[in-house]
Amino acid sequence: EDIDLASKLNENGWFVQQCSHRVISDFPNNLKEWYKQKLRWNSGSIQSLLSHYMVFLKNPITISIFFISLGVFITGANSTMTFENIIFNNSNGISLFILFTCLPLLPATLISIRELKKFYKIFIIIPFCYIYGPLYSISLIHGVFLGIYKYIKLKDTDRGW
Repeated sequence: EDIDLASKLNENGWFVQQCSHRVISDFPNNLKEWYKQKLRWNSGSIQSLLSHYMVFLKNPITISIFFISLGVFITGANSTMTFENIIFNNSNGISLFILFTCLPLLPATLISIRELKKFYKIFIIIPFCYIYGPLYSISLIHGVFLGIYKYIKLKDTDRGW
């Protein structure tokens, strides 16, 4: 698991950062493969987080991602967050949704726009949050529980991802 390797290197004094260069990778062909991939990644990330928690607590980005995730959870846990209420009745629900899910994607989207003709990406953020966000949230919750289970159940030498 790349997160586990990076965490071990970080614990031993190495500086690790994400590469911004594009790489060729395989993309899942269907929803089932995509879900299994996200489940594997989320489960492995949780196991790494539990094994190397001090590395994650030293990183300010981790803290901000935690608060964004907490906001997404609070927004999703709001009982009035049905599609009809969001669209027709609930301006507060729309505000929370935009604040905690769509707004954090805006800086990364603006950075990725290098040409004026790619400005359309700004308008994709909200549909992306409505479709991809809930699907990813389901795989994330499943992955968290699976990662915790594997962390408790497996020995340190066993690979859980």
